[in-house]
Amino acid sequence: MSALRPAGDGPFPTVIVLNGFGGGINKVRAAAYGSRGMQTLALGYFKVPGLSPYISNTPLEHFKKAFDYVIDNLQPRGGRPTVGGQLRGGELTYLLGRSIPTKSRHRPVKVFRP
Repeated sequence: MSALRPAGDGPFPTVIVLNGFGGGINKVRAAAYGSRGMQTLALGYFKVPGLSPYISNTPLEHFKKAFDYVIDNLQPRGGRPTVGGQLRGGELTYLLGRSIPTKSRHRPVKVFRP
């Protein structure tokens, strides 16, 4: 997990960046969003130390923890982050948009797929 925050006073629009089928943490895409004034959290969900080497073994709780971290520590504009991903990460954004509980402290997730 790698967080980038722009200079200045927030709150900022916030994007959780998910990589595709290659796994790992997509710091390059996160930096591209950051260069446009967005704060980002590049989140690895497989093929990173401490996590499964396979995309199919990722529990949804991993993402809920990331949402909690973003909401509690990064305080996104509008009170919720946007989730963006490419390839398999893009497909995952749709799953997360439907799966993150809306009766908890999370409001519905905003999803985009560039």
